[in-house]
Parts: sequence; structure tokens; C-alpha cells
Amino acid sequence: MEKKVYGIVLILLLFLIQSCTWMEFESTQIVVQSDTIQLEWDPPEVKNFDEGFIILYYRVYYRIHEMENWVLLDIIPAQDHPKYKIHHSELGNGSYDFAVRAVSAKSSYSSLHSSLDLTADPLGGWYVVWFRF
Repeated sequence: MEKKVYGIVLILLLFLIQSCTWMEFESTQIVVQSDTIQLEWDPPEVKNFDEGFIILYYRVYYRIHEMENWVLLDIIPAQDHPKYKIHHSELGNGSYDFAVRAVSAKSSYSSLHSSLDLTADPLGGWYVVWFRF
């Protein structure tokens, strides 16, 4: 009898796995021809960090789209509504991903939140294709 129960459970699990729909999101390409772009983000939720976590500053990063290594672009003081303006002369023409990391008074830091994260807006993330003539 036990073998039948396990067999039924196994068949049910296989059915559930086969009937699952996996959602895939494609990153949104944003074409920019202006001289500047402005990044804006929500501060990380304090509950995700150690008690007493107070954000002192943000580290802003970029990388060539889909490359591995992030490059520090700037360090900016913490704000209630953080934002950062980038001038075309800093990066030039190309495709770029961006990321931010919050750093606390205790020198602890948040995980890197990139423009390609599924939680980015628009859903599924985004990257910039920047061309100026």
C-alpha cells in the first residue's frame, strides 16, 4: 500500500512540475540620444540590513551591456529620493547597464541592484543604448 501512495505522490509532483509556466522577462532597450541621462532609484528597505543601518552614501556603477565587470562611476551622498545624472562625455556611445549599492555608517553595504534586475522598472530590467552624433 505504501508503494502506491508514493507512486501517486510522485505522479502528482511530475504533473505539477510539467504544468508549471516559467515566466521569462526580456530586458527593455532604451535608446538615448540626449547629452545626459538621469538614474533614479528607491532606497533599499532597512529591514534587509543589520539593525542600525543608516545609509551614508551610494556607489553608482556602470558596465558595457552584458559584460561581467562593473566600473565605479561615482560615490554620492544619501538622499531621500536618490538620483544621479550622467553626461554622455563620461561614457560615450555604446550600450550600458547601471547599478547602485547603498553603504552604511557601519561600512556594511547592500547587494548590487542593477538595471537588469527583475525588480527594476520596467519589469524585467533595462539597459541603455546611447548614441550621440
